[in-house]
Amino acid sequence: MARAKVETSTTQGMARSTPAWHHRLLPRTLIALIALSFYSERLAIMALAMQLAIMSTLVWKSSVSSKAPGGPFANVLRCTLGSLLLGFFEAAAVILCKDSMVYQLAVHLFFAFVTSSISDYMMHRFVWHAHWCREPTSIFWSSIRVQYVQHYLAHHQHASDTETIMRMQELHADPMKNKQSVAEQFVDRSDHFALDCSDHGYTVKGLCRIGTLLLNMALPTGTCMIISCIRQWSPIGIAVHFLANLFPLYLTIHHDKYHCSRKARLLRADTFWWGERWFWKSRGLDTMVKEHLVHHTNWCIQKYGERFFGLVPGGRCFIYAMWQTW
Repeated sequence: MARAKVETSTTQGMARSTPAWHHRLLPRTLIALIALSFYSERLAIMALAMQLAIMSTLVWKSSVSSKAPGGPFANVLRCTLGSLLLGFFEAAAVILCKDSMVYQLAVHLFFAFVTSSISDYMMHRFVWHAHWCREPTSIFWSSIRVQYVQHYLAHHQHASDTETIMRMQELHADPMKNKQSVAEQFVDRSDHFALDCSDHGYTVKGLCRIGTLLLNMALPTGTCMIISCIRQWSPIGIAVHFLANLFPLYLTIHHDKYHCSRKARLLRADTFWWGERWFWKSRGLDTMVKEHLVHHTNWCIQKYGERFFGLVPGGRCFIYAMWQTW
């Protein structure tokens, strides 16, 4: 018995310190698709078809498992058609502004904000709430599984604990009191790595930031990046789209601000530089925080289903245009 406990402890220690290799397969595939798009138009079209297939499969599986309103067919149509329209409209607008680099950059910035807002929404809804990943998945989808573990299975569980809620409202440095009991529910080392690397879904740390950022390439961001390589190779557009997702990543890193009281958030904002200070004190952020807290309440889920996935202030009108909800 004692030996079994020692072996279990050792295994859990390895799980907490060593990530499994296979949760990197999907991000590496997405990088390869973007890289292929640089070489020729034919390869870019093939990469686009594969990227859309990955996104459609992900949306389909998550829609089926969550029994979302509208159904999987409609959701797949929304994501594929919406992503293609975003990419083609951006390309057309850039062509119209071909005589002015300033206007081209403005076009890329606008579409990058729209696309990153939608990708952030889809990341939350179809990756972090991918209920089909409740059980271990195939190697290809294991990166989706670890995202689901850290957010829905861990963070949502903590966010429903009364004592943890109170500590989160105060922006306590370590608000979660039952981390050990939550961690004991998992045995796979990838799951434990995800819990440690995200502080049980409360933030995102270290190399996990890169993984989270790269998964956006499976979403409309990746579609628009590949379309930028078709017919008109646009390194500026590709770079702007990639860098735009640093903003949703920044919001994920500061996820604790979405669970604290307004007073605590304003006090913490005073320690930031002036740009951040204005953002975290803005009315738009107040609205997003209120909706995010509702997102975690059982009565909202029971009455309306899972809602309020977006974290980017000002992005809801574009999200609604594609999904008819936010």
